[in-house]
Amino acid sequence: MDNELADKLKKQIYLQMQEKETEELLKIWQENDREAWTNDAFEAVYQILQERLGNVPPQEEKEIPTEETETYPHLDAVARIASWVNGLAWLFFAFTVLNVFSICALAPPELKAQTLLPLIGSLLSPLVGGFFFVFLIAISHLIKLLLAIEENTRRSARITEKMIHLLDK
Repeated sequence: MDNELADKLKKQIYLQMQEKETEELLKIWQENDREAWTNDAFEAVYQILQERLGNVPPQEEKEIPTEETETYPHLDAVARIASWVNGLAWLFFAFTVLNVFSICALAPPELKAQTLLPLIGSLLSPLVGGFFFVFLIAISHLIKLLLAIEENTRRSARITEKMIHLLDK
């Protein structure tokens, strides 16, 4: 699906570049402005110039910008918090297991009617600990999911921005 979408985009870029005059394409090619044009646009310009002229003149040497824009600058701190929450969840789990073992060790060998009620009451504590374990693990995974969504959103925004810029030209 992604390859199909990428191929459609490349074809659309090629068709739009094909509408431009040769002089304009030469200017785009030789200026080699990587901030204004995508790699797909340069590939299309190269192909069209090759078809129209037979050979393609050299490009200006320009450094490709590697600007990384983050919407939230402390993503590593958020990932660290997710790790701490995960560790806290395992700590709750360990205390819950210790609590279950202590209840089993302290339980009377024979269960009489008068000891059954306190035993049921002490079994609620591991249930609460188990709930906190599951809850904290879910929060940890949710934080990691939100980080992945944020990263994908930034990547999609950059691609969309380049496509819009290309379509405006």
